[in-house]
Amino acid sequence: MYELREYQKAAIHETRKAISEGKRSIMIQSPTGSGKGVILSHIINSANDKGKTVLFLVHRSEILYQVSAYMDKYGITHGIIKAGEEANYTHPVQLASFQTIHRRMKFFEEKFDILVIDEAHHATANTYLEVIEAFRKHIILGFSATPTRKNGMGLGNLFDKLIQVATIQYLVDNNFLAPVRYYAPVQLDLSGVKLQAGDYNEKQLAPVMLKEGLINGIVEYWFKYGEGRKTVVFATGVAHSVAIKEKFEAAGIVAEHLDGNTPHELRTDIISHFKKGDIQVIVNCQILTEGVDVPDIDCVILARPTKSLPMYMQMLGRGMRVFDGKTDMILLDHAGCVYEHGFVHEITEWELDETKQTENPKEKKRKEKNSKPITCPECSHVYTGQLKCPQCGNIPEMKQFGKDVEYIDGQLGEVCFKSKKAAPEKFTKEMKQEWISQLTHYARQKGYKDGWASNQYRARFGVWPKDVHARMVLRQDPDVLNWIRSRQIAYAHAKQKAANA
Repeated sequence: MYELREYQKAAIHETRKAISEGKRSIMIQSPTGSGKGVILSHIINSANDKGKTVLFLVHRSEILYQVSAYMDKYGITHGIIKAGEEANYTHPVQLASFQTIHRRMKFFEEKFDILVIDEAHHATANTYLEVIEAFRKHIILGFSATPTRKNGMGLGNLFDKLIQVATIQYLVDNNFLAPVRYYAPVQLDLSGVKLQAGDYNEKQLAPVMLKEGLINGIVEYWFKYGEGRKTVVFATGVAHSVAIKEKFEAAGIVAEHLDGNTPHELRTDIISHFKKGDIQVIVNCQILTEGVDVPDIDCVILARPTKSLPMYMQMLGRGMRVFDGKTDMILLDHAGCVYEHGFVHEITEWELDETKQTENPKEKKRKEKNSKPITCPECSHVYTGQLKCPQCGNIPEMKQFGKDVEYIDGQLGEVCFKSKKAAPEKFTKEMKQEWISQLTHYARQKGYKDGWASNQYRARFGVWPKDVHARMVLRQDPDVLNWIRSRQIAYAHAKQKAANA
């Protein structure tokens, strides 16, 4: 039915060992792409073989049927405990939401040997705590890709053992996850936004992110860097999400919006059309961080800042699953979250201690050294670890080194911290030859003046065309067309801004 990978076997062995040593509440950290469903299925089927009963809890009733579907996929016969569903308690495995079990706790607490908690990082509210306490004498297994509270602190009051299935670095290196290419702006001014429960206050954050310039730039840079990919956008709230969706639609892109008030049937329909490819962009506010498996998503846009490392990783995780023909994931980080948390593959250790915070140690060192990325004033490429721009070769003035160089009109640039996973974009002569040919062909089709193609070439590569000449092209390259479209949107926004000044 399924074959375990070596690291999955090791995680299951560690879990059994912990139970044999007397541990009764175990947190299993299973990153996106590590095969949580396979591990869970193996554990549950093994429990069934030993005559053990299992209660599987989810944190939202709306994803209960998604979990039920993957149980069917892995051959786990189960019952569903939910209002409106006909109960069948003869099955040794039962699926329910925390809310349902909390209401019927007296009836169920003696009926199961093992409690399995999906997305266990949510188990900090009073409802969850009361359910967990009722099952303390049984075995409790929590699963999460980000096993911390929202503020990064550990869950040591709930679990007494932490088992890590695999690191994101390992999964990327072994092609179980797609690598990420990061594009980010200079950090936003959020000095007036207060923190609440370890993250930004949503009501205070929304007006900052609703600024027209920020919304316009999201679509512009999607055309420039997003390469027309299947995309999920994370917004700050409903108004912000709707505004972004309308900007995409105005640019001719099929887009939809989701929020917590979207009816279940409509939400299911939208996600179904998204999976089929009928919808190219979905904009949402904290709906798609979990419970949605669309592996061919290969672009994620962060239009909301977050202080929460788990939230950051959950959002990126939507685009990191592998898929046939998918080579990487592009992150368009308009909120500068990468400057707050660093690269996701650098997170290698998690804290169970509730007095300690899980963080990116490499990003912490960069901050301590004040090693801020440099934004090249010539090509807007973002990098650190050296003075010379790895993209265009420009050397900025020494006074700029180690400081944020002001972005040209808030542009995004590729963040390329000095590491083996962050290679600068390379421009071959063949690539430059193709671009000048494509740009010249486009200019002639549109009847543009001489010099338009050369100016666009300079905007793209940071230099005037030398030793490259226009040749005949048989078709227009989509990458070039998307880049031209991004320039057109930027020009329209600048013109509108000047008219309103």
